[in-house]
Amino acid sequence: MGRRAARARIREQRTSLSLEKVSVGQLNCDGAVGEVLARLAARRSGWNTADIRGEIEQLIARTNVVTNSSVRVELAEDLTARTVAACVPLTDRAGLPEHIRR
Repeated sequence: MGRRAARARIREQRTSLSLEKVSVGQLNCDGAVGEVLARLAARRSGWNTADIRGEIEQLIARTNVVTNSSVRVELAEDLTARTVAACVPLTDRAGLPEHIRR
């Protein structure tokens, strides 16, 4: 079989995947916070804001949220703030730096 025939055959075998796009308004924010906390808790007992933000970014990608970049950043910041608010600090001191695990 020649190269040209092989390429044509490969093109015929390709199937297109249709991913369902999710708008920001369709995302369940409370559910997202719960999922992020569950994923973090499955790996360790303490995490910081950077850990939370990383999980939020992965969640946004996993759920196929499609929007412009400024709205996506605002969504990530909002979900991060909600998740941090749902956490319990590991120490009682006020004014702890952000890198301290919660």
